[in-house]
Amino acid sequence: MNFKQYSRVKLLSDNYSSEGASEGAIGIIIEIYGDGPFEYEIDFSNPETGETVAQIVVSGEEIEYAE
Repeated sequence: MNFKQYSRVKLLSDNYSSEGASEGAIGIIIEIYGDGPFEYEIDFSNPETGETVAQIVVSGEEIEYAE
């Protein structure tokens, strides 16, 4: 699936829980890198404070559009 920059997405993997982003976390795509195993940089923020809790780079298979 092709995602667009600034799309709201949900993390489908628990591979990043040690970095602060657990499965089901909602984040925003802040950068798209294109080809390669890791294509999307996602920012996960605390909804109450807006403070970034995790910023990770994931593959397209690890995310889906959030509702």
